[in-house]
Amino acid sequence: MCERCLLAETALTRMRGLLGRRGLPSGEGILLKPASSVHM
Repeated sequence: MCERCLLAETALTRMRGLLGRRGLPSGEGILLKPASSVHM
């Protein structure tokens, strides 16, 4: 669970993901909706 969550529910926001970010601060997360697969 995360304290603050970015909702990525459009094709563009899901594709962008963490691009351009150094990471997520403690307690933050990204919810990919829908997400049939995730590549890291």
